[in-house]
Amino acid sequence: MNANPLNSPILLELMDCADDFIFVLDPTLQIMMVNRCITAFSGYRESELKAMNLVELMDTGDRRRIERLIQGAKERRGGEIVLRTRSRGKVRIRFSISPLADSGGASQGYLMVGGLAGKEASSSISDPSEDLGKKILKGIADPAFIVAYPSHAIYDCNEAALTVFGYRRDELGGQPLLGFLVGSKERDKGEALSLRIDDAYSKIGFFYERLSFTLKNGLSLPCDSLGFPLSKADGSMDRRIIIFFDRSHEEQREAALSDLVEGIQRLASELAAIASKPSTGQKAKRLSELGFTSRQIDITRLVAQGSSSKEIGYRLGITESTVKNHLAAIFRKLNAGSRIDFMRILAEQRIHIS
Repeated sequence: MNANPLNSPILLELMDCADDFIFVLDPTLQIMMVNRCITAFSGYRESELKAMNLVELMDTGDRRRIERLIQGAKERRGGEIVLRTRSRGKVRIRFSISPLADSGGASQGYLMVGGLAGKEASSSISDPSEDLGKKILKGIADPAFIVAYPSHAIYDCNEAALTVFGYRRDELGGQPLLGFLVGSKERDKGEALSLRIDDAYSKIGFFYERLSFTLKNGLSLPCDSLGFPLSKADGSMDRRIIIFFDRSHEEQREAALSDLVEGIQRLASELAAIASKPSTGQKAKRLSELGFTSRQIDITRLVAQGSSSKEIGYRLGITESTVKNHLAAIFRKLNAGSRIDFMRILAEQRIHIS
C-alpha cells in the first residue's frame, strides 16, 4: 500500500471525473493539485495555480478566518468561502475540507471539495457529497459502491458493480458490503476489518487493502479495495466510496509465472545432476581440463545449485558485477547463451564440474 494519500489512485480518479471544485493543498495551504473545474472557473492555468497559496485566491475578508478553520482541522469540516477569479470576479463556494496524513499520522495537507453556493448554486444540488458520489459512480469503469456510514450498508453502485458481482440493484441495496467477503473466516473478521477501515480513514484519509469478495455465481474476486470518505456540507462523515480493482488476472499470471520458474529450476537441477555425474559409457571431461579457472569452476558449481549472481557473490566474497563478468567468460568458452543453455551443454557433452 502506498502510504502517501497524495499518490492515491482514487484521488486521481476524483480529479478526472468530478465536476465540483477540487484542491489538494499542502500543510501550509500551498496548492499542489487542482482539477479542470478549478482552471475553468478561475481563469488561471494549472501551472499558475500550483505556484499560488490558497489564500491568494480568497477574498481578503475571508483569509484569516479560513486559514484558522483549515489549519486547525483535525477532522473534516465544511463552510463557505469567497474565491476571486483572474478577472477579479468573486464567487461564493460551499466546501468540505479533509486533512490528509501518511500512515504514521504526519500531516500531508488537505483535500478541499466544493461547489457553487448561494444564487450561483444549482437548485438540484442538495449536498456536495451526494452530487460528487453520483459523479464518481458515473465516471469510474471499475466496480464502485457508495456505502453508508457507519454501517457499511450498500447505498448505491455503478453498472460495473452489477455486471461484475452479478446481482440486481435491489438485491444489493441495504446489504452490508463486508458480508460479501469470501469464506466464513473472513466474514468472522468483518468487525475487525470495519475497525481497521475506520482507523485508516481517521489516520490517512483513505483505505486500501487486497480483499476477496464472493460473486453471485459463487466464484471469488480478488481485488484491491480502495475507499474514500464523502462528507456533508458541514464537514461531518456522510458516505464512503469503495472502488474495486480486479486482480484475478494478475493472480493467474503470478501463478503461471511461478509454475514457469519451478519448471526452469527443475530442469536446471536435472541438468546439473547429469553434469555432476559423468557417464560410465565414455570418459568424462572436466572443466579444469577445458581451461576453466578454479574461480570459474566454483561459480559454475553454484550456478548448478540455482544460486543467483548476488548470492554467488556473497558466498565467494566478490561483487555481483564480478560474478557477471566471470559468467560471461564462462559462457563464451562453451558458446552458451544463458545459464540453462550452459547447463544443457555440460550435460550433453558429459562435462564434469571439477
